[in-house]
Amino acid sequence: MAGAGLSSWRIKSNNSIVCNPNLPSCYRVELVSPPLSGTAGLQQIYKIAKAVKPLNPSVNKSCGLHVHVKPAQGSWALQQLKTLSYNWCQLESAMDLLLPNSRRYSNNNYCKSNIAVLRQNGAAAGQHRKKFEALKDITRAVSIAGLTDLVCPTDRYYKLNLRALERHGTVEFRAAGGTSNAAKVVGYVLLFLNLADASCRGSTAPPSKHKEYVFENIVKFLAKHTGCMVLLHWLPRRKLELNNRRRSSSSRAGGGSSSAGAGPVNVTGGGRNMRAHATSGSCGCAECRQRTGSQR
Repeated sequence: MAGAGLSSWRIKSNNSIVCNPNLPSCYRVELVSPPLSGTAGLQQIYKIAKAVKPLNPSVNKSCGLHVHVKPAQGSWALQQLKTLSYNWCQLESAMDLLLPNSRRYSNNNYCKSNIAVLRQNGAAAGQHRKKFEALKDITRAVSIAGLTDLVCPTDRYYKLNLRALERHGTVEFRAAGGTSNAAKVVGYVLLFLNLADASCRGSTAPPSKHKEYVFENIVKFLAKHTGCMVLLHWLPRRKLELNNRRRSSSSRAGGGSSSAGAGPVNVTGGGRNMRAHATSGSCGCAECRQRTGSQR
């Protein structure tokens, strides 16, 4: 993850990476960014991806993309964190549609489901509370420490990690899979930043009226409260890419390889939130951890 005071991109070793069987002696590294700001920060991602391309980087299921976010001014307030946690848990099922299967639900021990652990809290063994009942716990939190224990009760390995606050002053989004494709990185960065921005301004996501419309729910919420057209164009492309990949994998034995990445993202465009501090308005300073290493 990008550390405090970083002024340049770094490649760091990471011995927790699992090499592919056909490359048992791979170099296990992660690519770490400095804090990124505005359109220039997003363009850096494309430049760095181009610069490392001759190294032929590759990723697998043991890799993740982590994005750290904090307000452009000051630090996270309790109410902002409560709204962000509420929105994430409300929209997590829609977020999963933008992720590979290995990072959906609680399929991955290094990016576990926040809403699942909330629904288990206070329920009988093997049971789950209703979602609306679990979300009430977030609204009743009276401290950041108490909220953190609710949504990340055991460790930092949740899709939305509030435990990064203590060490870095940031919230960490751990949901996305690792990639060497700059368009994917930019798409996920915009997604997490705009969700954080809407939450900082007090916007809360409504529940989806029907299960089959959960994806439309997140698109409508972001369209209403952020207006970032670059992101709104990327969301359905990414969902379609994953759907096509799953269909392709199921039609042939042994699965398939990953695709190029939902097309380019035009980082010179965008809505009102594409401005200073990594395009997210009031919640704007992002530290992007592009992990070509492990999920940890």
